[in-house]
Amino acid sequence: MTGNDVGTDGRDGVRPVDSAWFRIPPPGDDGGRVRLFCLPQAGGGTSGFQQWPRVAPGWLEIVPIRLPGREARFDEPLPTDFASVVRQIADAIGRLAQDEAARGRRPVPYALFGHSMGGWLAYETALCLSETAARQPSRVFISGIDGLDHAAVRVAETMDPSYIAEVLGRLSGPAAQLVARPALAEVFASAVASDLAMLRTYTPAFRKVNCPLTVLWSPDDPRTDRDGIRNWEKWTEGAFEVLEFSGGHGFPFESGEAAVAALAARLGPADGIAV
Repeated sequence: MTGNDVGTDGRDGVRPVDSAWFRIPPPGDDGGRVRLFCLPQAGGGTSGFQQWPRVAPGWLEIVPIRLPGREARFDEPLPTDFASVVRQIADAIGRLAQDEAARGRRPVPYALFGHSMGGWLAYETALCLSETAARQPSRVFISGIDGLDHAAVRVAETMDPSYIAEVLGRLSGPAAQLVARPALAEVFASAVASDLAMLRTYTPAFRKVNCPLTVLWSPDDPRTDRDGIRNWEKWTEGAFEVLEFSGGHGFPFESGEAAVAALAARLGPADGIAV
C-alpha cells in the first residue's frame, strides 16, 4: 500500500485514514484537533507509543509512524537508505493533507516528535516538508539525540560490536516487555541492526527548520550530553527550549504521562497553536 486509503466511519465517509505509514482514527468532530506524528528509535515501531493516546488530551491525535520491516509492515524489506525514508514519510504526510483538503475537511495542524534515531528523522522530515508540502509542521520535538554537529561521533559509536546489545539492554516501556520474549527479541535485534546500518547512510542537511524546536532530554541518558543537546539551538529559525526529565535513554516511555503533558502544553488546542 503506498497511498492513503480512506475508509467509512458511518458519519461522513471520510475516516479513518489507513496508510502504509500511519493510521488516523475517526475524529469526534472537525475542529480543535492537533496531530502529532511520532518517529521511533532504532529498531522501534508504533508499539513504543501505545500508551501515549491513553494519557493525551482528547484534542491531541497521537499518530505513530509505521516504518517498513516491522509490525504491520513485517513482510516488507527493512529500510536501507535514510534519505529515502525521510522522503517517503514527508510524502505520506503531505498526501494526507491534500486528501483531507480535497474532501473539504478543516486543515489539522501537526507537529513532529522523534526519539533517538527518530529525532534525526523528524528534523530531516521537517526540512523536506518545508520544500514539498503546503502546510508545515508547527513544531518539531526531538528527544534523546544530540544535535547535528555531534552526529558523526554518534553514528561512529554504532560501529562498536557491543552497541546492539547495549541498545537492547537499555530498552524500557512496551519495547522492553516485547523483547523479554526470546522470539521477539531476535526480530527486534534484526530491526535494530538494520536501522543502525541505515543510520550510517545519514548525511545531515545542516539547515535550520523554520518552526520552533523543543528538545526533551534526560541528564541520566548515557548517549547524550548537555553540549550535544544544546547544539540543536543552532538548527532552528524559531524558538528553542530544552525540557529536562529524569530517567535513562527511554525516559519518554518510562514517564509517558509527563512527556505527553509537556508536548500537549506546547501544541494547543488548535485555536491557540501557531500554524
